[in-house]
Amino acid sequence: MMIEASSRSVPRTSFRSFSSMPKMKQQLVLILSAVALATAQLTGRVGPSTTRAAKAAKKVCSILSYGGVASGTTDNSAAVLKAWDACKTGGQVVVPSGSYGLNKWVSLSGGAGVSFNLEGIFLRMSNGTANGSIIAVQDTDDFEFYSGNSKGAIQGYGYEFHKENKYGPSLIKFTNVTNFSIHDMALVDSPASHLTIDTSANGEVYNMIIYGGDRGGLDGIDVSSTNTWIHDIEVSNGGDCVAVKSPSKAVQIESIFCNRSGGCTIGPLGIDISVRDILYQYVYSQSCDHMMMLKSNGGSGPVRHAGFYNFTGHANNYTLNLDGFWVGKEVDPGDGVEYDEVTIAGWTGTCKDGNKYPPLMLQCPAKWSCGGVEVDDFNVWTETGTSELFKCQNAYGYGACLNPYAGNGAYKTTMTVQSMATEKYSIKTMPTEATKGLGITTSIEIPAVPTTFYPGLKPTSTLLGKP
Repeated sequence: MMIEASSRSVPRTSFRSFSSMPKMKQQLVLILSAVALATAQLTGRVGPSTTRAAKAAKKVCSILSYGGVASGTTDNSAAVLKAWDACKTGGQVVVPSGSYGLNKWVSLSGGAGVSFNLEGIFLRMSNGTANGSIIAVQDTDDFEFYSGNSKGAIQGYGYEFHKENKYGPSLIKFTNVTNFSIHDMALVDSPASHLTIDTSANGEVYNMIIYGGDRGGLDGIDVSSTNTWIHDIEVSNGGDCVAVKSPSKAVQIESIFCNRSGGCTIGPLGIDISVRDILYQYVYSQSCDHMMMLKSNGGSGPVRHAGFYNFTGHANNYTLNLDGFWVGKEVDPGDGVEYDEVTIAGWTGTCKDGNKYPPLMLQCPAKWSCGGVEVDDFNVWTETGTSELFKCQNAYGYGACLNPYAGNGAYKTTMTVQSMATEKYSIKTMPTEATKGLGITTSIEIPAVPTTFYPGLKPTSTLLGKP
């Protein structure tokens, strides 16, 4: 799918210049930033440069024609590589319906104008235990990885590692891939992370379901990329749901269902990071550790111009947690990551315990405070007790417990919310909410790709395999 996104002028300013502005000018910058973020975050077209039909018209390379066997106990890695080599300069690789074992990992490199239609299921064979990625795509342009019948899947059988407290290979990794898409498939039970997009550009990820074990480190989607659109995704796992890593610029993430997961994340962030122009919107989270978390501990570099709109959900621990003192990593050298021009708006739902896990936490280091932060229309109420807390530390801007002017100096405050009208936080729930985690000791079944990812929103694209 090729999407055009118009370029736009976005107000920008560093925190140091922001903090020295008069209050009226600070407020104007916040308003203009919020308007720009609410429109779009992409900077140009995303997805393959040419259509699937045009690629297939050049050449079709079925792995069955290159020694492939529809058997989960037969290693098909050599057949996949041969089919790729035959079609990688223009054509379509096809994996027909059926089960196909992989004992060795597959590196798809140097492609241009090629698609990969996975209508069958790749199964990691028990003696396939090498690290790395089961499918690695690299140095490729104009690429589409998809399932034409929307039934394709990669089954990692990660439980074989996890029950022994080990990790193994990730399922798919894209490195230096441009003008690409991946869609209409299931990624299941990875021994490590499921999908990683690294140093790539102009990509689209959509219409996917990811089921992972109930254990940290089994991330759904990790993206470190430029001009990338991720949408219409469901994730159930114990790691991050959809996470932005450094460096990233112009990443738009929307219509996401974190269905009993760690939650969406920016980070963990370290030294000399650069994360700019990030938009998360229409994210539904239930029974997650957090709905959205930005995490660092020391470090340096900016997270600049980030918007978090229309999050909703229930039964989560933390809700919005910007943590500049995250104890999950050792303190990095530096005065702290710079969080600048951050907008949080249109949040509804409930959290487990608003006193134990305050739904709004904005905690920034004193040496490099957070500037240009705006909180608006934040309506998340506690499921336990009759009050909840908002906590702010060295975060400056407007709304909630924020200090409006950085010139006022370092501070730390806790705001108690005593009540909230039911109509403000009531939500519509999703029909397929998980009631328990997927575990780590038994195999996880391959689910069907869903057709809804956020209450009341239709997916952008119809499933290819839908009648």
